Amino acid sequence: MQSNKQEPTTERLERRRTARSWGRTVRLWMPVVATTVTTAVAAYEAWLGRGA
Repeated sequence: MQSNKQEPTTERLERRRTARSWGRTVRLWMPVVATTVTTAVAAYEAWLGRGA
């Protein structure tokens, strides 16, 4: 019965750890995503210019 009381705290710690790793991942990928989007938009605009 006592283990049930301890579960929420470990769950909270796990959530915090997951959030921290997610934050790190997002920070790492943001420049990559931004570059990809910029390149895609530039390519799309060039393609539109060629079509028109």
